[in-house]
Amino acid sequence: MDDQNQAVSQAANSGQPEPLHNPTSPTKLPWPYGWVITMSILFGFPASFLIVWQNLKRIGREDVAKKFFIVGGLIVLALGIITVILPVRTGSQSGSLLLSAAFPIWFYVKYFKDWQIKNPKVAKFSWSIVGWALLGLFVFVTIITISILIVSGGK
Repeated sequence: MDDQNQAVSQAANSGQPEPLHNPTSPTKLPWPYGWVITMSILFGFPASFLIVWQNLKRIGREDVAKKFFIVGGLIVLALGIITVILPVRTGSQSGSLLLSAAFPIWFYVKYFKDWQIKNPKVAKFSWSIVGWALLGLFVFVTIITISILIVSGGK
């Protein structure tokens, strides 16, 4: 039996409440879901990607966060390029708005809902989510700029 399980069983036997999270999990609580989806829609799909990635780490799912960073990053890069290449009338901007909501919805259904049942305490609004959203906006502008330069041939 590892140290964590032993500590939990000792706490259960002694009548003490169980710890909210294990000592190896991050000490920062995840951002509330309402703020996650709001910032994701306001700042675009790269911001959505970064915010969900950080929240996965905050709920202690480092393994999923690493995989999500690679797969989600490739999706964000591909959609940024597609948004530049396709004309506006094709609806590529509408698709990017839908993707902005898709990452947080996937996160909520797959991971956050279960985590929240076990850990009812969720952080209130934190300015750090705005920082990650702004970083996502910067990433989006960078992808668009590089894509435009590549498509236009650097002219």
